[in-house]
Amino acid sequence: MIKKRFCESPIGVQDILGDVLSTLGVSRKIEHHFVFQVWEELLPQKYKKYCDPIFFRYGKLIIKVKSASVFDELNNFYKHKIIEILNNELKNSTSNQTLIVKKIEFKLN
Repeated sequence: MIKKRFCESPIGVQDILGDVLSTLGVSRKIEHHFVFQVWEELLPQKYKKYCDPIFFRYGKLIIKVKSASVFDELNNFYKHKIIEILNNELKNSTSNQTLIVKKIEFKLN
């Protein structure tokens, strides 16, 4: 009896590993790490004690803000500029070109 291969063409180890990690949810953690790291690097010092990234998924970044005045300033004046700067830095600093921030939501704590 001749054994038939399940897959006609070979599959790369990186593809198999990527599928396994994705199934386990590890790839999301890596995305969180990249986005949160870039956020921390780009955030001006005067906002660092007031803002904490808490969630990133499907292009949506949620930031917890501890001050009402900082919340208003970021939400009303800088939201679109922050998205642009984050995406430019993510494109330059990671090999994952599909990792983008589509929306930022600030939550007042």
